[in-house]
Amino acid sequence: MNESIWLWLGVGLVAGCLLGAGVLIFLEKQRQRSGKDVLEMARKEAEILKKAALNAAREEWALKEQKRKELLKQRERKITQHERQQKASETEIRAQAKVAQELEMQLQLKEKMLEHKEEEQKTKKKELQELVEEQQRRLESIASLNMEEARQQLLKLAAQRYESEAAALAAEMKNDARENAGRLAREIITTAIEKHAAETTSEATIKEVSLPNNRIKGMVIGREGRNIKSFELITGTKMIVDETPDTILISSFDPVKREVARVALESLIRSRNFSPRTVEDAVKKAQAKVDNQMRDAANKVLRDLKLKVHPDLVRMLGRLKFRTSYGQNVLDHSAEVARIAGGLAAELGMDVMLAKRAGLLHDVGKADSNGSDKSHVTIGVEICRKVREHPVVINAIMAHHQEAPPIDPISELVTAADILSSARPGSRRDSVDSYTKRVETLEGIADSFPGVSRVYALYAGREIRVIVESEKVNDASAEKLSSDIAQKISEEMEFPGAIKVVVIREARGMAMAS
Repeated sequence: MNESIWLWLGVGLVAGCLLGAGVLIFLEKQRQRSGKDVLEMARKEAEILKKAALNAAREEWALKEQKRKELLKQRERKITQHERQQKASETEIRAQAKVAQELEMQLQLKEKMLEHKEEEQKTKKKELQELVEEQQRRLESIASLNMEEARQQLLKLAAQRYESEAAALAAEMKNDARENAGRLAREIITTAIEKHAAETTSEATIKEVSLPNNRIKGMVIGREGRNIKSFELITGTKMIVDETPDTILISSFDPVKREVARVALESLIRSRNFSPRTVEDAVKKAQAKVDNQMRDAANKVLRDLKLKVHPDLVRMLGRLKFRTSYGQNVLDHSAEVARIAGGLAAELGMDVMLAKRAGLLHDVGKADSNGSDKSHVTIGVEICRKVREHPVVINAIMAHHQEAPPIDPISELVTAADILSSARPGSRRDSVDSYTKRVETLEGIADSFPGVSRVYALYAGREIRVIVESEKVNDASAEKLSSDIAQKISEEMEFPGAIKVVVIREARGMAMAS
């Protein structure tokens, strides 16, 4: 029994030992397995950290590389821009150097020419001095003249010798300059005028109203002339009823009143209802009609010229429709001057619109000059200053009648355009007396010079031909004589355009054969 107990105890002990050993082995294995897991996890974490660090390093390197490339690109752009600027600077420097070289060559050429001329002048001066000394010796030896007498004689001989050469040279230079300037001026003026084709018309200053028959005159006159008196009082005009059949004349210094009276009278004649009451109604309607005509005429001109002006100036321009100067309609003349001035400005590269504006307004004062003691220039300047018109326009108004010096080339263009418009054939009616007087004055001025034998005015006074005596005037002096005559004509006469002076010298030889 005891043996069994001890056996079971031994077995239990052995089993316990085995179980403890198994537990220990299991725990050891678990410990070993846990260590491996920890190591594996640590290794994996290390690899993850390593990869993260590597990726971060790569990203940082990529970012730095990108920044480096951008810096390189910026530097390359700066270098390229600098190279371009340097090339442009070099090109500009080369161009400036070339210009400087050309200027230097021109300067050297001019210096050489100047030196050559100085040498020629010195040579001629030396030759002249030698000639003077030789002549002096000859005169002293031959004529036994004293020093002062010989000097005067030599100066006279030298003046005679070189006067012809100097006059010929001056004439040649003057002709060249005149031809070039004349050709250029003709081209510019022709181009400006060809752009504007104006009609040639004249305006009457007295209005004539036709009657259907002579019996209407009695109705117009009325009982004891009451209708005429009423008509003249309301319209401010003078009605002329004479023996001329079927015609009544209306006279007034104011062209607008004259036109209003004409329209009203024609309306009354058509209605055949002539009385003091109907006259007043007809005049009111005629005034409104004429006002519309003036406004429409002014606006049409402004549209054609593409200009805008103050309403007061529109009213003044409209009044010019019925204003005449030497038979020329002032509104048409002003528009023509504007177009010619604009054409000249375009050819010369100036302000075309300002030239047109100044040309259109240069005679605006004529619209209000009737019955005033002021000139149309003064009135035009006052009106334009009131509406704050351009200073060049105001100056052009004054300068075209020499009441102020021109402050701008456009003022000169307006003056030239005004002369061209006024001088155009058929534009104005000049009286025969004024024409005859102008021709006589021209011929008298030319005939006042010594050596002139005959004078002829041609082409309506646009050209004057002067015949001189060949014994008193030589070829060189003839050129100078033409200049002197032209200058005296400019000083003593006022005329549009230009007058050509031609001096003709005839030399005749005669011999007798026997």
